[in-house]
Amino acid sequence: MRKIQALWILLLLTSNNIFAGAFESYQIERRAIITYIQKGNTTAAYACVYTAANYAVAAGRRDHAAWIYNNVAHGIITKFYEHSKYTELMGLAAAVRPSMRDAYLQHVRQKLRPYVKSLSTARELLLRAQFEDEKSSRSDQERTNKIKRNLRTVTNILTAISN
Repeated sequence: MRKIQALWILLLLTSNNIFAGAFESYQIERRAIITYIQKGNTTAAYACVYTAANYAVAAGRRDHAAWIYNNVAHGIITKFYEHSKYTELMGLAAAVRPSMRDAYLQHVRQKLRPYVKSLSTARELLLRAQFEDEKSSRSDQERTNKIKRNLRTVTNILTAISN
């Protein structure tokens, strides 16, 4: 009987160390993502996102995984808006004569096509964020709403570019 109790205690202590180690590893990866983004190295940052999220899940913190996926996707969307002038370009479509509008929109879509890959990555990250958010034991309506809003935004942009 004592051996079984000792094994349970050992298992509990080990599992707490595993969770603590996983969460510490998550925090290290999270800091690396921030550093890479600040230095403009988005490729390295994206690579760290999946690792950080996996550590967060291993530590029992799906809420952190959801946030990290959402925040990186939001960063992609923000950079897209800054670099592409999407809002300005699409806003001008209303000012173009109806007879020229289709040609103008085709030109805009062609100009925005190079962004499809990064926007698709953002969409994938948001779908993962949504999954982790739904599985999280820590519900947060603000997080859920932000993920939904970002997913709707990136989906609308991809639809506009592909039409």
